[in-house]
Order: sequence, then structure tokens, then C-alpha cells
Amino acid sequence: MKKLTYLRTITSLRGISILGVLFYHSHYPSFQHGYLGVDVFFVISGFLIGNIIFSELNNSQFKFINFYIRRLRRLLPSLIFTIILAFIISYFTFLPEDFEIFNNSIPYTLLFVGNIFFWNTNDYFSPSTEIMPLSHLWSLALEEQFYLIFPFLIFIIFKYKFFRKNLKLIILIGIFLSFVYTISEFYNLPFDCPATNCIEITNFYWLHTRAWELLIGVLLNFIRVDNFIFNKSALYIGLLIVSISFIHIPDGLSHPGIGTLPTLFGTVLIILSSLNNDNNFLSNSSLMYFLGKVSYSLYLIHFPIFVIRNYFELNFNIYKNFDLLPILLIFISLFISYFMWKYIEIPFRNYKFLTNKNFLITTVSSILIILIITVFPIIHSKPLNSDYEKFNFSTDFSTKRQCFFEYVPDDLLQIDQCMKPVKNKKNVLVMGSSIGANIFNGLYKLDQESINFDVVTVTGCPPLIDSYEFDILNFSKNKCEVIYKQINKNLIEKNYSKIIFVYQWGELLSNQISKDMSLFDYTINNILVKVPKEKVLIIGPPVNWNVPLNIFAIRELNFRNKVHQYNSSNFDKNIFTIDKLFNNKLIKLQIETYSLIDFFCSESECLTYEKVNDIYYFVSNDHVHITDYFTYKIGQDLFSKLDNIKQE
Repeated sequence: MKKLTYLRTITSLRGISILGVLFYHSHYPSFQHGYLGVDVFFVISGFLIGNIIFSELNNSQFKFINFYIRRLRRLLPSLIFTIILAFIISYFTFLPEDFEIFNNSIPYTLLFVGNIFFWNTNDYFSPSTEIMPLSHLWSLALEEQFYLIFPFLIFIIFKYKFFRKNLKLIILIGIFLSFVYTISEFYNLPFDCPATNCIEITNFYWLHTRAWELLIGVLLNFIRVDNFIFNKSALYIGLLIVSISFIHIPDGLSHPGIGTLPTLFGTVLIILSSLNNDNNFLSNSSLMYFLGKVSYSLYLIHFPIFVIRNYFELNFNIYKNFDLLPILLIFISLFISYFMWKYIEIPFRNYKFLTNKNFLITTVSSILIILIITVFPIIHSKPLNSDYEKFNFSTDFSTKRQCFFEYVPDDLLQIDQCMKPVKNKKNVLVMGSSIGANIFNGLYKLDQESINFDVVTVTGCPPLIDSYEFDILNFSKNKCEVIYKQINKNLIEKNYSKIIFVYQWGELLSNQISKDMSLFDYTINNILVKVPKEKVLIIGPPVNWNVPLNIFAIRELNFRNKVHQYNSSNFDKNIFTIDKLFNNKLIKLQIETYSLIDFFCSESECLTYEKVNDIYYFVSNDHVHITDYFTYKIGQDLFSKLDNIKQE
């Protein structure tokens, strides 16, 4: 087998792969499967490494020391630079506990077992991965493990004529066994599983469930198609398949597994087409070729930069809420990666610039220093501004906790006990979700001489619907039907002067159950059947924070040494549109409403805290729930609306 000459098409294919990864980490919905660019890299790596080893073994030129020195020269310098830069970024931005997790990941990454660390730490597709600067380097660890094992296996095979003659069959068997293991949902590792989705995360992170992808690349060294029509057609078809797979794969297909096959098939077509036709529009694309040249450095460096955006949920929205910030971060990553490629990658691969001896001394010394700093550790996280001790996120759910139903109670009479109007008083019932419990807590603290407040809240159940046949977050059909059937049975006879309904209406407004009716419309119609319109008060949707506000606030304090009282980034901008739609619908129905968005927000920003007597009272302790300080203020505001209601 001859050693391949340089193929521009494959370099440009690397450019397409890294684009997929970049746009995936940008969180643009059109590229939600861009992570498959890593799988393209696996096939390319298997193909190129296989060619190097086979050609050198055939010519009796293969030496392990030379092979591994070349690998280390290629990989380590830029990796060390990336770790140092990520360390600096993390030191100045991360909270102590997050910095510690990052610090713990460094030795694993340097020793090319990062995939094991991240397997044991988190699911790659979980939000926590988005703030781990080295989490994307699981793939580098996996490739290096393959490079460590594969040459020895091939070297042994070449020692025996029978195995050497059947090398293609052996590789095919390896592909088959690894692929079957991956799709069989079989967990047989001699370690305790770190998560509930053991098989899924193990298949994603471990070599034995990814080896088939690398081996497919190896197998391509034995395939040649010397047909002009095939080569030209295969290139276009392969590019189309790879591009579509970055954008869409059918629901329900496993990855790695069946869902990965289209991407790999497209990659195979592109590689095969280039072996006899390296002069094509892909190889001649200056942009893709450039991206391919810097792809290794770009892959390394882009994610630590994106982590800053992820950590603080930063954005730069322009026309129609298009977020320009990821594009800017990509350009920053490109600039740094070009620097890395030109001044780190190329020089360190040049034997005239650095001998093997000096290279080993330099890299081993660097690795030892980094390991000493991280393992002991010598550098601790940046001290946190003590103002965080003045932050107040108190959110009390204990007030009438027995009337907050997350599950069906053993005794349904417990529901009735929550609905106890008091004679000679105005009676108000608060009903809805857990945010209803927040609102009730604020009302309950008010002077109740004239008004009695009762509460019944049920998580995940739109109020007063007769039949629950819908897909709703945290939804349990049985729970919703049983509890609200009991509520409905007693509601009319209770004679409440006002019933306040509280829910996260946004999900219902966007859930169409027919051409002309949303689930919100359906819910409101059901409410009006059971409760006279004049007795209804509906609290609008709450602010929805992207990062829980208690976490976001401390991160901001750590990074900027202060927290802005008003925020324009860390919340779902759709809340303004949702609130407007909510109000428009209820105004037409002449139903009384109260807007939480108007209470907390202006047109482009929302309140995060009020400072009283040197205490910072924040508006939420998580994504949506309202803290005690602000529920009391809302309660006072609502009381003026309720004080005028008639006593039944």
C-alpha cells in the first residue's frame, strides 16, 4: 500500500466538520446536530492514521517511537496552550466550585483520558457541559486511545501471514462488533455507572463504542473506485448528506449508532471521491481549505471562549432577535487558532526548529508544571467578593404546604381541607402552579381582617380542565384529572368572592390543539364554564431566567465585582411577546388580569434585585419562582384590586 500524497479535499472536509461543530456550539437551531462534525473527524483520522501505518509497515519503515513522536508533536503544543488559556479564563470568571471542577479535568485531559472524566461527571448534552471549558476534548482523548492501541494490534497482525492476508476481514469484524455493541444497549463495564442514562453516555464517551467509526476510516485504505462519474457524483452526494445530517436527523435514532450512519456514509463518499479526483470545487474552496488547515487549533480553542458566553448567558441580539455574539466569538476563535497554527503547530512539527530531544524536554516540563499546579493545587480560585453574603433569595413554600400538590394525596379530603371559606369575610382562592404558591405566600402575610385567602396548587396541571390529554411540562394525566375532579366537585358551593389563577401560560399559548384554538384558549374556556367571569383574576406569565438567578447573580459578582440591578440578557426575551398575547386575549374576553412582566420589567430589561439596608433582595431563587420579599410586594399591589370585591 502506497503512502498517500497530500489531499486538499480531505483538508477542506475538515473545514466542513469544524463548521458544524462551531455552529452547534453557537446554539443556532438550524445546526442542532452539528456535533456530528466530530464523527466526520473520526473517519478522517482513522483513514489517515491507517494509511501511515500500513504504508510504513509494507515498506518496513514503521517505528513506534517515530509514530508517537509525530503524534505528540502534532497534538501537545496546541493542547498545552489551550489548557493555559482556559485556565486563565476560568480563574477570572468561574465561581470556586466551578473552577475546582475545571481544575480537576486538566490532568485527565493532558493524559488523554478526558473522556473518562467527563463520562463520570456529566452527560455531553446536559447544560453543565456548556460551562466546562475542556469538555469538548473527550474526542481528542478517544482518538489518542485509538492511536495507542491500534498500531500495536496492526504490528502484531503484520507478523503473521494468515492475519495479514485477512486484514480487511479483521477490520470488518472489528467494525461489526463495535457497532453491534453500540446499538445493542448493553452495559458491561467493570465500573459503577455514574448516571441513570448509563448506556447512552457510555456509548457516547468510550472507545469500544466509537471504534467502529475510526475503523471505517481505516477500511477506506483498501477501497479504490477509479471511475470519473462515481468520483464526481460521490463528492456532491456525500457533501449533501453530511450537510443535511448537521441540520436534521430523524427523531428516535440513536447516536452514536443508527443516527450516525448517514454522516459517516457521506464522509466515506467524499473521501473515496478524492482519492482519484483531488481537483474539485471542495478542494479549490479557499475558505474550507483554510478552516481545514486550522481545524485542530480551532477545535481546541473555540469552546473555552464560548464558555464565557454560556456561563453568563450573554447575547448580542440584532434584527429579529438574531444573536450576533456567536458569530463574533467564531471570528475571535479563528484569529486565535490562526495564531496557534502558524506559531505553535507548524514550528513544533518542524524538526529543524526543534529536535526530538528538545521537544520532549519542553513538553514534558510543561506537562509536569501544569500537573503540579492543578493536582496539589498551587493556584486556588479567585476570592469571591463578600457582598454575596448579603444576597437574599429566600423563597418559602412552607405556608399551607399541605395544599401544594405534587402528587395525588392518599386522602382526597385533604384537598377539601384547603378550601375553607370563612363566614363574614371576603374569601379569595389562589389556584394554579407552584408560582401560585409564591403569590399566596405574599397575600397570606397581609392583614387578613377583611379577606381570607385559601390556596390549592398543583404542579404541571393547567387549572380546571375536564380532560387532560395534552403534552405539558411536568405533566401527569392521572394526577391532574384526579385532583381537579375533586376541586371541581366542591368549587361552586364554596362561594369564593375571587379566584386567582396562576400558571406559566407561555407553554399553553404556544401549544395549538386545533387550527383555531391553543391550549391556553381551551383552559380559559374551561375556567369560565365553572367560574363567573367577574370572579376571575388571572396572573400573567412570570419572568423566565435562562440561568437560575441565584447562580447568575453570584457569577456576575465574581466576574464583574458587582451585579446590575436591571438585566437585559439573562432572561427569555419571548416573555414580552407572550405577555402581550396573554393580555390581548383576556382583554377581548373582558377578564381581569395582573401582569408580572409589567411589575418586574420594562421594554428591554427586568429587575434583578432591590437593595434595602445593605441587603440585596433578589426577585427569584431559580428560573421562575418569586422570592418572599417580592411576593409580599406583589401581594400589597394585588390587595388594592381585591379590597373592592364583594363579600359572598
